[in-house]
Amino acid sequence: MEEEHREERRLRWYRSIAPLVVACAVLALAAAAAGAAGTSAPAAAPSAAEAGFAPGQINPDAPPETAQFGRLAGIWDVDMAIRQDDGSWPKPGEGLKAEWRFRYILDGWAVQDDWIAPPSEVPVEKGPRQLGTNIRIYDPAAGKWRIAWISNTQKTLSTLEAVAEGEQAERMVLTGKHPSGHTQRVTFFDIGEDHFEWTLELQGLGDDADAWTEVARIHATRRGTGGIEPAAE
Repeated sequence: MEEEHREERRLRWYRSIAPLVVACAVLALAAAAAGAAGTSAPAAAPSAAEAGFAPGQINPDAPPETAQFGRLAGIWDVDMAIRQDDGSWPKPGEGLKAEWRFRYILDGWAVQDDWIAPPSEVPVEKGPRQLGTNIRIYDPAAGKWRIAWISNTQKTLSTLEAVAEGEQAERMVLTGKHPSGHTQRVTFFDIGEDHFEWTLELQGLGDDADAWTEVARIHATRRGTGGIEPAAE
């Protein structure tokens, strides 16, 4: 019970650090990664941070739902496509590249993930490398996830809630307020051992206030399991 009370206090702190949108990274990511998207520089040796990366494991006393995001523990190579103003998408292979690392934290009671864009092995041609982090913790009482995000380029704290869909949590659906003022929906789906898909949708971009418009998509491949497919079709 004492451990449970400590976790509740941690959760109240997370709730107090207000507005997160995982997808806020999309906007900063575009500016930070655009200059490096077409680089052909040879890959560098793994960084010291990557060499020492530890995914951790779930605490046996933590809610079993913690594994819904914990199953992503590891390092992922990301190809991100952002919808253009005219409604078109980048051509296959022209998506923005990033690195996404997931690991258990708080002694296996929560999950933290770090955005690195462009990937750590790719030189940054202009501007700072975009670095961001999410903290995700499951709230058993509410039956949902509480998520907090901050980055070195955004410099504001944001919050989202997430729920699992499907008997085996085949989809993780996150909702919250986007910096644009629109309601946003972020979805992880087609989640496998070595890949997953991700989309960002905004509500009310057109005449229909209830309609959802996809504005960004990601294809992620677990590092060390082969090449990465383009996010755009």
